[in-house]
Amino acid sequence: MTTKNFLAIALIIFGIGLILEQMSWIDLSIAQWWPLIVIGFGLKLLYSTKGLTSGLLLTTVGLILLAHQLHFITSFWSFMWPSLLIIFGISMIAGKSRRKQKSAAGKQGFKQNTADEFDVNCLFTSIDQKLNSENFRSGSVSVLFGSAEVDLSQSRIATNGAIVDLSCIFGELTLIVPNECKVISNGTPIFGKLSDRTFNKNNLNADTPTIEINYSLVFAEIKIYSLAAEDSGKIF
Repeated sequence: MTTKNFLAIALIIFGIGLILEQMSWIDLSIAQWWPLIVIGFGLKLLYSTKGLTSGLLLTTVGLILLAHQLHFITSFWSFMWPSLLIIFGISMIAGKSRRKQKSAAGKQGFKQNTADEFDVNCLFTSIDQKLNSENFRSGSVSVLFGSAEVDLSQSRIATNGAIVDLSCIFGELTLIVPNECKVISNGTPIFGKLSDRTFNKNNLNADTPTIEINYSLVFAEIKIYSLAAEDSGKIF
């Protein structure tokens, strides 16, 4: 079942329940259980291979909202802030596990790049990073309450493609990709926006290397563009 169909069915069931309750046919206090829709949507994302962070976040938000609605807790945000930190940490670990190469740990807020991969962690700060690689294969950027810009414009993508994991919560993340590459993005924005301004992506030949971008964003914006798009004035 697709995510769209899952959400549609959940909304239909919830709407019918509200109507029946208003007609006094049932008395289940359905209005208290609306966070189950959020939980169900989050669980659906968790079953997908590209939606770990978004799924965790939605499921957690739904559970906390449900606990608040049922009066198990009195403050939503007192539980939400620690949960955000936990989810951010999990997304960093999960992003690394999806890549074949793992880098040694660096200092907080920055990780030194190797010839073919990078790993940037931005927590309550701002980072600008540029990578010049002749055979770029993988990378990861995690932003929490900060901003990061990663420039890959001077790098060459490996012939078998590259994977980049992007996670941004309450922040802004910009990724500059090479002109000659295809960009495939997978993810679910939650109260945020993904802007893809890569240039001539429909006119590239079949041999053009591909960057697969797996993203999660919550109350944030991720921008992806190439220098060719910037020169043409077709960016943000």
